[in-house]
Amino acid sequence: MDHLKEVLIKHSIASADIAKLEAFESRPGCNGLADEEFEDMQAYLGSFPVYQFLVPFLTDDNSNYYCLYVDGPLKGMVCYLNHEELDLAPRFRSLSSFIDTLNNHPGSNGMEDFEDRAFDFPSREVSPNYLQDQEIIGALYHALAAAADDDQQRTQTAFALMALAAPTDIETIIYPFLDDEDMYVQERAIALVGFHAYQPAAAKLTALATQAQHNGKLAAKIALQKIAAAGA
Repeated sequence: MDHLKEVLIKHSIASADIAKLEAFESRPGCNGLADEEFEDMQAYLGSFPVYQFLVPFLTDDNSNYYCLYVDGPLKGMVCYLNHEELDLAPRFRSLSSFIDTLNNHPGSNGMEDFEDRAFDFPSREVSPNYLQDQEIIGALYHALAAAADDDQQRTQTAFALMALAAPTDIETIIYPFLDDEDMYVQERAIALVGFHAYQPAAAKLTALATQAQHNGKLAAKIALQKIAAAGA
């Protein structure tokens, strides 16, 4: 991982994070990248603005990659780049947090095997890093406004915003996206309200189950089921 390490050092990624990545032993679903594959992926990601801050560091060998944000508001956080469905929302606060979680799930083949509570984002608990997250969210709102003419960039920025929303901020951060014109953003907002099992949203979700855009209708029904299950 010589080339990867050079890039991480260049972007001032914490030495403790780099050391943990170096010590991680590859396994099915979480394999290190050979220098040639790393260079190819870097070149590919660098050709699209939406990937501009991402550096791949592990692969599942199915053309999907675990990536680290090395710049921008989400610097230091980890996301999962799935070639079938683009979702660059951060899932872990740091490289160390991600590696620790992998090590705590020795039988897993990657993030798809993790339970909800294993992730840093989204979270049903208010993080001790809440104030720091608020600063990041503020920067993401500026990025959202700047991406008004770039649909893909706007969608991914909205995904990140909602992922970082604490349970206490559902109405201020997630609610406005429930009526978003982007059906993927609307669907994600609905799904996250369900994830949080936010009872005050039940009436809104009931309306969205018939009025939302195509993807949102089913998402609203599922979210209502989660709210009902949580209240049972």
